[in-house]
Amino acid sequence: ADIAPDARYLLFDEEGEADFATARGVMEPYARQVTHMGPVGAGQATKVCNQLIIGAEICAIAEALNFARNFGMNAAALADALKGGWADSTVLQDHGRRMAAADYSDPADASMMTKDMDIACDMGRLTSTPMPMTELATALYRLAVQQGHVDGGQIAPMRLYSTEPL
Repeated sequence: ADIAPDARYLLFDEEGEADFATARGVMEPYARQVTHMGPVGAGQATKVCNQLIIGAEICAIAEALNFARNFGMNAAALADALKGGWADSTVLQDHGRRMAAADYSDPADASMMTKDMDIACDMGRLTSTPMPMTELATALYRLAVQQGHVDGGQIAPMRLYSTEPL
């Protein structure tokens, strides 16, 4: 039975192939997507990839919104203008719209995202993987927290550019 027809969870499994086949039947009813990612630790590494992509994308969107405003464009319409194109994403459509509206109602605080970005940087160092974009995004999150924008949640870097609706 499908326990959660509108499930939003993505599960990243890190077991052996045989164990994954067994676990898949347990996970599928409450997950939108179940993907075997590799050996032990691969699920955590997948979560790190997710967070570093979101963090870098949020920072890029904040910069784009600030540029659009400074150029004299209707920055609040940027998500609409880019919808369906190569730059479109769920992050742009959700977080980008909230950033343009100065809607910082995210229940999480920015220190959580800073922690996730720190983990990504640490794992990059442990695997000798250069991560200059992730390091820059982490620095922007850290700066937002240092400037008192911890209540900005995942989109706190936008407050480095504007605290008012665009």
